[in-house]
Amino acid sequence: MLLSCIIGASATDGVVANNESTEYQESHFQINLADYDVYVDNGEMNLVAKKSLARSSKKAVSENAAKLQEIFAEFPDVKENLISEYQADDELCAVSFTEVPVVYVDGHYERVPVTRGSSTSDKSSSGKFLLYTSIHGGVQALNNQYRYVARTFGSWSNSILGGANYPAAGNDYVLQTAPNTFGRTSDSIAATYDHNPTGGVSGSDFWREDGNSQYVRYLIKDDPAGYRQLKSFTLESIYAGPQFMFTRQIGSYYVHTWNEMTLAVSVSASTDRAITLTLTPSIVSKSWQIYNFVEFAF
Repeated sequence: MLLSCIIGASATDGVVANNESTEYQESHFQINLADYDVYVDNGEMNLVAKKSLARSSKKAVSENAAKLQEIFAEFPDVKENLISEYQADDELCAVSFTEVPVVYVDGHYERVPVTRGSSTSDKSSSGKFLLYTSIHGGVQALNNQYRYVARTFGSWSNSILGGANYPAAGNDYVLQTAPNTFGRTSDSIAATYDHNPTGGVSGSDFWREDGNSQYVRYLIKDDPAGYRQLKSFTLESIYAGPQFMFTRQIGSYYVHTWNEMTLAVSVSASTDRAITLTLTPSIVSKSWQIYNFVEFAF
């Protein structure tokens, strides 16, 4: 891997993005490709911690590789995506994962509180949602700077899809941020559904709601009762930005709803390292949100 992709090992749980994140169960970890020897063969992807790593880092790096295999088992599309990401022309440098458990309650899926009461869940309808973010590049020239490619992915676990109990409908939101020294040159989104036609259609199943120098926002249809049960999505942005050897962040946000509503967005912080958003749905009680970020230093 190129030296520009090297950043420190990362292994954290319970990342706090907003007040909601302190109330609900979630886990977070990051894979930095420079820490691994990567083997892709016959549709499988294995990561082995490099022998040159310091002992203090090697344990965390190996644990994250094991967590990744668990993700592959529960979200088969993630393995396919990551192999494609790794084999892309723009070098994959890092990918970060935030996984949250959800339970079926009164016709919709809710996040699981840190302290869950016995009346909260229907275990037969439990599943997970995964939000993950990748960062590529920082090598090729673009607009007299360097080209970065960031992708925000979302995926529902197979245990939720295609069930007899279809959760309540509501359009969902996907947002992405980059450091304020970055300029977004393009963005797009794609989505897959659990019923035919499985490929989402721009303008019908999803569309761009807003975008400026600080964030981009897309709305995605999620209508399980109407056989448009959202399975996964990918939001891609291409940025032109400077190279720096300090840690920066690409931020990803997902807001899941089960009622018609609007979303207010405000910028909480804007620096050359990261932009942080505050998201306020018009009906907070019928929505939840997840935040994920990937760190890089190249």
